[in-house]
Amino acid sequence: MPARITPVEPPFPPAIHEALEKIMPPGVPPLGLFTTIARDPRTPQ
Repeated sequence: MPARITPVEPPFPPAIHEALEKIMPPGVPPLGLFTTIARDPRTPQ
């Protein structure tokens, strides 16, 4: 089943990249959940 909301694809905008680096271990790609939520500007950075 295709995603209803598509996740943000790399390369990520700088603000999203910084936020994802804070929550993911080094060298581990961000989870789809996080890249999907990152699409919403109301998500705290």
